[in-house]
Amino acid sequence: MTKVDFYVIEEPSNSEMLHFVCRLIEKIYRLGHQIHLHTTDANTTQNIDKLLWEYDDLAFLPHRVMSTPQSNDASDKAAESAITIAENFDPQHCEDVLINLGNQVPVWFSRFNRVTEFVGGDESQREAARQRYRFYRDRGYNLDMHQIKSRTTADATS
Repeated sequence: MTKVDFYVIEEPSNSEMLHFVCRLIEKIYRLGHQIHLHTTDANTTQNIDKLLWEYDDLAFLPHRVMSTPQSNDASDKAAESAITIAENFDPQHCEDVLINLGNQVPVWFSRFNRVTEFVGGDESQREAARQRYRFYRDRGYNLDMHQIKSRTTADATS
């Protein structure tokens, strides 16, 4: 059964959350996992794509933005990337780790071994996270919560 982790970001800014997401992605990638980032919209996809290139001068995180509907060609190219990013895209190439940056639970989440969710941002984003938490809980998924204090003291190993 899919394991679900919720990271509660103390500093609710979008920037703070995305920086933490990048650190967590780096940790997960270094452990040898394949990752798909599900985003809400093209703007978030572009922001996280750019941030993955810029957030740390010493880190290289090979990633690919998936911008077309699933096709054999897209699947083949996605399989070459350890990290993929997309909005409204069913990543049939990956079943390892899903990082959900969307406001809703993707319908295909359950084929992943692990799902990572974030609680941060404004009150509407926090309420959306509460709804996702209830969704998983009501269906019997194993849930873990991690409190993240701030970017300077947060450790992605939580």
